[in-house]
This record gives sequence, C-alpha cells and structure tokens, in this order.
Amino acid sequence: MLGVRRRGFEVSRSPATAALGLAGRAVTAVGTSGSASDFTPQPGFTGSLVGSTLTIGRGAGGFGTKANAATPLLYMPLATSVAPSALGRVTSSRTLEGLTFSATGGADGNGCLTGTGVNGAGDNVWTVRLESDDWAGYTYDWNSYDQKIFISRLVKKNFGDLSGTTAAYNVKDVRFWGRSAGGLIQAPSTYFSPSLGRFGTENLPNSPYFDYVMNETVRANAGSIQNRWYREEIVIKVNSAATNTGPTTDQEYKWSVDGGNYILKSPYTTYDTFYLRWKNASGDVNDGRLRTMFPVHKVVDSGTGSRPVAPVGSVYQVDDLYVDDSWCRVVAGDSSTYASCTDRWPLPVIAWSDTSVTVNTASTPYKNVFVVPNTDVSLYAGDLP
Repeated sequence: MLGVRRRGFEVSRSPATAALGLAGRAVTAVGTSGSASDFTPQPGFTGSLVGSTLTIGRGAGGFGTKANAATPLLYMPLATSVAPSALGRVTSSRTLEGLTFSATGGADGNGCLTGTGVNGAGDNVWTVRLESDDWAGYTYDWNSYDQKIFISRLVKKNFGDLSGTTAAYNVKDVRFWGRSAGGLIQAPSTYFSPSLGRFGTENLPNSPYFDYVMNETVRANAGSIQNRWYREEIVIKVNSAATNTGPTTDQEYKWSVDGGNYILKSPYTTYDTFYLRWKNASGDVNDGRLRTMFPVHKVVDSGTGSRPVAPVGSVYQVDDLYVDDSWCRVVAGDSSTYASCTDRWPLPVIAWSDTSVTVNTASTPYKNVFVVPNTDVSLYAGDLP
C-alpha cells in the first residue's frame, strides 16, 4: 500500500485503499526525541525529523514566502475535543450549528463532529463558522482582491449530494457571507451548490447574479460517495481587481474529492451568462465585503417550502478541519505522485521561509511529503519513515 506509514485508519477511498487506519491521532512520535530520525529527502531537498517535528530545506527560491503568518489560520483535529489546536492561530471556540462533538466514530476511531437530520421538520443545517477578524493580525476580508484561501476536511455522510432526483433539493456547501454591525450574516454571499450543479455569487455590488456550471460527470461521481470518510480540498483565489472579468478573469475556485479530479475548477470552459467574480467595485451593502466564512456548511434548504429537507435518518460528519489564508501548505499523501494521492493530509506548519519549512507530522498516517508553495504547484520533498 504505497505511501502508508501506519495502519488502522478508517478513511476508505477506493478498493486499493479501502481500509487504512490509525489507532489514534495522538500517535507515537516518529524518531527518538532530541535526535534526528530518518526522513528520506528527494534530490534538491534536505530534511531532519526530530520527534514529530520535520524541517525541510531547499535552496533560495525554493518555497517562496507565506502570507499573513507561518501557522495555519484554523486547525481542528477533533481527536479529543471540539477545541481548535494551538498549532493554528485561531484558538477560540467555534460557533457550531447542528453539529456536536462525538468522542468516537471519527476517521481514526477518535472524535469528530456529528450532525443528524431534522427528519422533515425544517432545514438541515450543519455548519462551523469563522470570521475574517477572528485572528488579531488580519488585514483582509475573505473576498479582498487577490485573497487566497485553502480548506481541507474529512467528511462522511449517509446520503448523496441530493441531485439527479425528482425532488428539487437545494444544498449549499461551503459559504461566505457579508456581516452586519450586529454580527448577523447578510448579503452579499457566495456558495458551492452540488445539488444545483453550480458555484454562485449573489448580490455582488453593481453586478447581477454570477454563476458557474460544474463538470457534471465529475460532480455526479463525487456526489455519489456515501458511508465512508473522504477528503475534500477547496482552493480559492479572489479576482485581483474589479476589471478582471470575462474570459480573462484570474479568479480561481477548485474543489477536489479523494485527491482526484476537481468537481469544479474555475476558470473552466463552460459558463452561464456571466463570468464569475468574487469582488467588484463598491456600491453594495458593506461595500461588498465577505467577512463570515463557513468552512463547514452543509445546508439542505427547504427555502420556499417547495424544497424538501434531507432524507429521514441523514447523518453528516466532519473530521480534521484545516483552514488557511494562504495556498502555502505541506501535506502527506498515500502516493509518491501528488496527483495520484487519494488523500492528502495537511501537516500543520510551524515555520515557513523561502529556504526552510517546519511542520508537525504527528497526525498523518502517510509518508510521502509534498510542499505546496503559494503557486499551488506541489513539490515532492521526501518520505517519512
């Protein structure tokens, strides 16, 4: 089983990787405390693993700079509690809706967030909330020009994406909102909707409704996943200026499942009437600012009353949530080829410079390590023991 360090992990993705596992996320540290153990670097890289701390080196121009701060914005391993890890910058308790912490049942047998359906009595709402100013050092809104965002999470559900049925389901997954002075969500907003087959933005200033149509084959395949844990990665870049529109827009939104093909990748080739933008000229409420993010947002909206809620007995679970305000990241995968990985496990960054990156490796069951600079182009750095 290529790329696997330790067994016993429940995340199952394909017949070839159907029963990986870890007895617990608080694993025995690799190597001997206080001495360097065997990290095998690829040519052009150096590496030192002491305990669970890995430092990877490369020559000048190797990794570039990481915006805002070295450490991730939010890291919720969810092993023993719902509290965010001190390895991230945001450590205050998160506002949860419809989700509670379960001490067992997670991807590694430890904890996770679990939400159960309302069984026909209103909307199904399962969310985790994060504000752009939850980190004291913030200088941006979620849709500031050229802002980059990375979200990684493990998900398990016992229902599909609710598309392709006779019922007109309306499922919104990952959403950004404006925020009123009183802290309530308000327009504008952006969202990913698997049931509607699109990524949409609503109420951008001076703009009508923008829409993007997804790759239907890939979406249908991803949406059919049920009753197993799988990784979702969301990579976002806001357009760099109000004038970046039409076929030349430099906005990006990429969503992958199981490390495979993107459900959605923008810019793409098929659009609706307009080209997608996250940010436009001023003129709307709050100057079009998006300040509230739901990195977990599985909402089955009954809306007008004509839309049904999720099927009776629906269960939605989340584990290992990682959010950053940069594309810079380090992941461990189950293949030595980045694109062939069926899971890419984020390793919380401790320090980042152009020539050296340090991460915590304690949680990962995989050995193949990739550094991903702000270009979102992966670098295969070497192997953990």
